[in-house]
Amino acid sequence: MKDRATAISVIMITYNHKDYIHKAIEGVLMQKTSFKVELIISNDASTDGTHDVIEKTIKTLPENVTVTYFNQKKNVGMMPNFLFVLQQAKSPYIAQCDGDDYWTDENKLQKQFDFLEANPDYQICHHNVLERRGLKYRKRNHKLTEDKTDDLQRLGQGNFVHSSSIMLRNTVREFPEYFARAENGDYFMLLLAARKGKLKYLNEVMSVYRIHNKSSWSSMKKREQRETHINFLKNIQENFSPEINAIFDAQIKRIEEKNYKMNHTLLGKIKTFLNP
Repeated sequence: MKDRATAISVIMITYNHKDYIHKAIEGVLMQKTSFKVELIISNDASTDGTHDVIEKTIKTLPENVTVTYFNQKKNVGMMPNFLFVLQQAKSPYIAQCDGDDYWTDENKLQKQFDFLEANPDYQICHHNVLERRGLKYRKRNHKLTEDKTDDLQRLGQGNFVHSSSIMLRNTVREFPEYFARAENGDYFMLLLAARKGKLKYLNEVMSVYRIHNKSSWSSMKKREQRETHINFLKNIQENFSPEINAIFDAQIKRIEEKNYKMNHTLLGKIKTFLNP
């Protein structure tokens, strides 16, 4: 690929991220690359001043970054907004950073780009992240100590790729009808992409994922998260082979077993309380 061509579209969705969006955008603007980067932001009709922060932050841009900003007139919902930015991305590669996360390594995009350019049999490149809850941080993949290769079969067992670490080839051009209603759009996108090639994990922390109650997923109770994920795994199966669907079914079984154990434990506590 020729230097200085637009190689990567960075997709960023945001809703009521006034306190976070500046840092998310700055993480993209600080990237040092041998190619041009397009940042695509879609603000889902925020009501908290997010729009003003975005406008102010993108006034001055580095030479290698262009910004396309969509300020939605009405709230369309997280997944339709996510699908919208995906459909705007025209570059050979796509990277993702939601409006409440941020990147910490100025060479993140270049490292992932270089790997994918040199390894055409890989479809996705991701890396380690820090999870941030308030002022506390912890490594997401603290047990992984070296670079690693995975495939669709491994990804089908459960999502181990964080959204703020994703870079993938822009080869999924058509999305299933269910995509705009999917409970886990990041995972669905990764699964669709992984049908075309392998995944590479880089053991470097290059981004931060915030955990807070404003997130739709983090605000759910554990049982609700599990039931939502089971529904998701059942709804996506028409897009995959029987072999992969068997892996999804095994994942569903593990989740259902966790629900059973949780219910059994809760019932035991209730009985102990009622019959001390």
